[in-house]
Amino acid sequence: MRHIVVIPPKRADATAEKSKRREGLAVTVLTPDYQRIMAVLEAEEHRGRVQAKELATVLGFAAVPAKIEGMRSKVKRMAERGWAVEARAGVFSAARWA
Repeated sequence: MRHIVVIPPKRADATAEKSKRREGLAVTVLTPDYQRIMAVLEAEEHRGRVQAKELATVLGFAAVPAKIEGMRSKVKRMAERGWAVEARAGVFSAARWA
């Protein structure tokens, strides 16, 4: 007789809730990919004016539509969770705590 163990998948909303930015939460709670994006957003030369295409190329990805859209999706997700700000359509910066 075989026993099958079913492990339920992680709930996406639980992971999202855990990574929502709040006071005192360090960037280290983010996955390495998101930490790299934050490093670029926080870099002095990129403050307040980074587009997804520039993020993709700075992080070593080819400037092809698939990579750019993937990057845009990640940064928009970061904005939804409070880590980034979309200043105007397609232009991102790191969120600041007052």
